[in-house]
Amino acid sequence: MKHSPVKEGPKGPRSSAEIAAEMSALGAMLPGSIRKTFRTYHTKKRGDVRAEAQPIYTTWDPVKKRQVSRHVPKACFEEIRAMTLNYARYRELQKEFDAALVRENMPVGGRVSKKKTLLPRCAHAAKVMAQFVAGEFPLGELDARIKEAVQADGRDTLAQAYAAEAEARSGKGRRRTASTVTALGRVKFAYRYSAGRGADKVLPELTGGEKSPLRATDAARSLIAETAARLDSVAEGCAFLAKTTDVEVSVASALKVVRHAGAKTRALWRGGHFRSAADRAVARLAQLEEDGRIALLEDKGIVKKDGRSRLHYPKGSRYVGLTVAFSGDGVGAPCTHADTAGVKGKNGEEAGTRECKLLTATFYDRVDKNGHPIVNKGCIVHYSSTKPADEFISEVNALVNSMGYTRIQRVQFISDGAAWLENLARQVFTDGKVLRVIDFYHACEYLGLVVKELSGDATWKEDFAKLKKLMKEKGGRAALAELERMFGASSVAGIGGDAAKALAYIRNRLQYMEYGAYRADGYYIGSGTVESACKSVVAARCKLAGMHWRLATVDAITLLRATLRSRLAIAA
Repeated sequence: MKHSPVKEGPKGPRSSAEIAAEMSALGAMLPGSIRKTFRTYHTKKRGDVRAEAQPIYTTWDPVKKRQVSRHVPKACFEEIRAMTLNYARYRELQKEFDAALVRENMPVGGRVSKKKTLLPRCAHAAKVMAQFVAGEFPLGELDARIKEAVQADGRDTLAQAYAAEAEARSGKGRRRTASTVTALGRVKFAYRYSAGRGADKVLPELTGGEKSPLRATDAARSLIAETAARLDSVAEGCAFLAKTTDVEVSVASALKVVRHAGAKTRALWRGGHFRSAADRAVARLAQLEEDGRIALLEDKGIVKKDGRSRLHYPKGSRYVGLTVAFSGDGVGAPCTHADTAGVKGKNGEEAGTRECKLLTATFYDRVDKNGHPIVNKGCIVHYSSTKPADEFISEVNALVNSMGYTRIQRVQFISDGAAWLENLARQVFTDGKVLRVIDFYHACEYLGLVVKELSGDATWKEDFAKLKKLMKEKGGRAALAELERMFGASSVAGIGGDAAKALAYIRNRLQYMEYGAYRADGYYIGSGTVESACKSVVAARCKLAGMHWRLATVDAITLLRATLRSRLAIAA
């Protein structure tokens, strides 16, 4: 088919946008050509008769590198012919599009830019469609084959783009071939080498720079790091990537990428991740509150419904003001001897784990009819670190203050009363505005030890249930007074052993155990958010059977999981 001349509008040749619009409107395309065939046969009455036979479809096979032909059903002739004509027109428009881009990219001096005009490749997808039309495989296989073909076309397109960019940057030199891992798999491209100007210097965007653990694009490294953090093991992550995206990396390389991503993601947290997450949560709560108000007016018929889906808060819920509840805890991750040597555990012997510390910030502004906070998606922020307590407190201090927690109307800090968490509360929240709370369920554990010591094995459960209910409704002071009334003040004062330590724990923290007042004001009384994070961020990934980690890898992988659970971006 002869190429049609360049179409011109009223003001001259068409722009690339106009040509692209026509290209996108062409519809289904198929490379190649189709022609009708005829067969002659002899009859006694009519003699030689010429009748139409099955059409022949011809196309170029890029694998065999030759033209191939096959018969197709007569009923498909018009459909295939239209698709081949569309493809021929598409090729014409490609050339016109190239010319338009050259005109539009021409600098003021009139010289054409060195960078080549690039168009997406589609040979593999076109071949799959041709095979499908010819009936070489069933419809159920089409999606898988198209996926593989589109990925292959994507790699070809990237190779073309990388080679063009390298040609424009490198100038003169001997031509060499390099490769990089992309989100579509490994891509090879050509560039011109000169002394001190290898692929890493010519195209640093494709390698991550000299300190990068793997020659890969940012998207590929983020994909590797996220998959390794989400799945049960790094090996599973590598296998999953190879199967689904054609990204093939070794476990050792993936571990290096994870540690590198952890370090870069922690820099993001120091640079404002916590502030952006807090701003997002506050804005979301404001939007939800506005939607809820409008939905209420719509239900009453005051405002006409506009068809939008709006949030309806549960009946009996009430607004308590913008609140952020901070909560901290630690959980041990099993590490190798190289990272536990010389570290003492709880029993005084050498530890088998290293502590991973977590901080959560939960934003809410409404509670249900029972006084429980209503938490929406995207309103919980998680942060983790394996640093010693002093360094972790310094990190949290910088993060919390960068977030600007003083702008929040109501702030509370919930903990189990551990010494390092008490130090964190004193050093970070220094303005006296923060409401400190001892986790109700930890307080109940200590109360149970005291009751069991005083009551005996027979009836201690009934006595404990009564005191637990009293503590929840009226606080720790009321529960302790009832304990002394039930068993006598002298008996309570005379207990020893673990029960005495438990009683001291309660007495020293009574001011943080006003649970009835906390519930009435719409505050948390338990640290369930951070307890859940200990399981989902650390235990579910790092405490599976037989796992022993290096501390640096635990630090990186738990931070990545915490960042992803906070619905924030990781850096790689």
